[in-house]
Amino acid sequence: MYDAKKRLCNGKPRNVAIIKNKHGKVLTRDDEIRKRWGEHFEEVLNSPPPASEVDIKVEIDSIENIEIGYITRNEIKNAMNKTKRDKAASIDSITT
Repeated sequence: MYDAKKRLCNGKPRNVAIIKNKHGKVLTRDDEIRKRWGEHFEEVLNSPPPASEVDIKVEIDSIENIEIGYITRNEIKNAMNKTKRDKAASIDSITT
C-alpha cells in the first residue's frame, strides 16, 4: 500500500510527519513504516463484525415530500452561485 501510494502520487508523496508503532515509538526507516502500515490494515480489514446490527430508520415521509417538477430559474441561479469560479470543467464539460 505504501509503495502504491508513492506511484500514484507521481513519486512525490506527501510526507507524513510522524508514524508511530503500537507502543508510541517513532518509525523512521522505510521497512518499519511499511510493516506498520501492513499491521494497521490487517487490524482494520480483519476486525470482527459488530456485536449487534445497526437499526437504520428511513423516513419515507421526507422522501415523499420532495417537489417534482421543472427546474426554476431561481434554482439555477442558486446552484451557479454555489459553484466555484475559474475551475476546470468536470466530465460533463459544464463550467460556470
